[in-house]
Amino acid sequence: MLTESNPKGLTYHPDTYLEPDNVGKSIPSYKPTFPFTGYINDHHRFLSEARNPATGLLLLTAPGLLEHGVGAPINGWLRVEDALKLYELAYYCDGSILELGSYEGLSTCILAQAITDSGRPGAISTVDITYRQAVADNAAACGLASRVNIITADAVAAIRSLSARRFSFIFVDHSHTYNDVKAVCPLLGNIVSADAFVLFHDYNDPRNGKDGNYGVVQAVMESLPDRFQFCGVYGCTALYRTG
Repeated sequence: MLTESNPKGLTYHPDTYLEPDNVGKSIPSYKPTFPFTGYINDHHRFLSEARNPATGLLLLTAPGLLEHGVGAPINGWLRVEDALKLYELAYYCDGSILELGSYEGLSTCILAQAITDSGRPGAISTVDITYRQAVADNAAACGLASRVNIITADAVAAIRSLSARRFSFIFVDHSHTYNDVKAVCPLLGNIVSADAFVLFHDYNDPRNGKDGNYGVVQAVMESLPDRFQFCGVYGCTALYRTG
């Protein structure tokens, strides 16, 4: 619904909110935040079908983001629901995009493809503490090299170095530990534009709070500034937006 307080007609899904004890017990389906019916385009539809039958996770190859079984798989751990939300947000968010944590470029290529398909100029900035040649190679194989700006740095240091910029969408996937996510959350408010989105990966994972290596939910709940409002859980990701 278009209203003065919601001029873009966005839809939020507060019913998907998870109390810590229920994290990882179900996988909420993908639902759109922006107003469109079905799928945005052929790439978006393709992501809904690109599932590894052995694991149930997303399976993309480079090259060939619209073809099954072409090229080498891009390593990573995304659910199809995660990928659909990533693509949607990158497609519709009309400002700069920041990714914290690239691994070998699975989410990176989805984000870069989305801004290419949207017709907007520019590139996403992707940060990882280690330079991974696979990110550059996979982006190039998919014809997306010009859409990816690789930054090798710790996430906190990268955010501080980008303090003069404002991002309309940030994907947080640099770590799933409590301390690393907690260190980043308070800083996000310094680099977001008005009405920006932040998507946290590994949020809906049953290991949060039970495995010492996982604490995304706890870190977000304790340290994300109050100006960020919960929008929904999709797959294992949680979406927030600046109020």
